[in-house]
Formats: sequence, C-alpha cells, structure tokens
Amino acid sequence: MTYNKNTRFGYIDIRYNEGLDKLFLLYSGICKYNPENIRGEFGDIIYVFNRMGIPVEKLELDKPIFQFGVSDDGSAIYGLSDTEILKFEYRHPVDKAVTSSGSPELQSRNRGSETAFSWPRR
Repeated sequence: MTYNKNTRFGYIDIRYNEGLDKLFLLYSGICKYNPENIRGEFGDIIYVFNRMGIPVEKLELDKPIFQFGVSDDGSAIYGLSDTEILKFEYRHPVDKAVTSSGSPELQSRNRGSETAFSWPRR
C-alpha cells in the first residue's frame, strides 16, 4: 500500500453482539498526515451492520475512543479513551426506515458519554 497525505485510517475495532445480532465497527477516517496531529487510531463513529452486512446505523460519539465493547443486553457501549472508560447509552431502533430500494435506511444518531472510570495522566 502506498501512503500519501490523503491516506486515512479506516475501521479500528470491531464487536459482535449476539443478542442484537448486530456487528459494531469503530471508524476513524482521520488522515494519517494531518496538520492538527489528531490521533488516527482513535475514532468517534460506530457503524452498526445487520446480519446481511448492510449498515443500518451510524452512531456519532461525543468523545473519540480507540477500543470498545457492547453490553450483553445491548443497552450500553463502553469505550476506552486515553484517560477514561466511557459509557454511551445505546437504544437500538425497533422500527427500521426502508428506502425505496427495499434496504434499510442508514440512521445517524449522536451519542453522549458519561465517565465510568478515569485515571490520572502521567
């Protein structure tokens, strides 16, 4: 692979929730070479895919994370940032909007976090 100023980090973590039968993928999208020096191994978007591999949700997090987990009952997403463990409430939609092509419409929702645990920076 050739890297240039437009090369982006892609998906950086993945989790499957058996109860919801959904696949969750953490996405970065940050350019490897960026003047703001934003860490590309962190992401603030989680795409949710159904069992057919179709993206059905885009969750926009208020804080970037580098790794995450989904609770067994699917009610929360826990994320690791550089200084804390964050908890994002997750309510999966029951009714899916369907496009004219018959596939689910991608739903975008913002997710606010609360600190579940934090540690001092060194």
